[in-house]
Amino acid sequence: MVIKDPKEATPREKDSSEPEFLRQSILLKHYLPFSAATLWRLIKGGRFPRPVKLTSQITAWRCAEVKSWAEDPEGYSVDTKESRK
Repeated sequence: MVIKDPKEATPREKDSSEPEFLRQSILLKHYLPFSAATLWRLIKGGRFPRPVKLTSQITAWRCAEVKSWAEDPEGYSVDTKESRK
């Protein structure tokens, strides 16, 4: 599975430091090699970070959590990640 580094994001993001949040459209288009249905299935199963609500209409993922997942997609677990805190 090929996962792009969130640091290699859109041109707008290259001018600034690493983005703090990533929207679903950006994740699926630039970073994740699977569909929205698979993304939500992984979230439901605790195998991908849960998104956060930024506003009532905007949901996004913390870039740091996506990077943590990308380091070990097969071994990632939301429960394991939360227990490390």
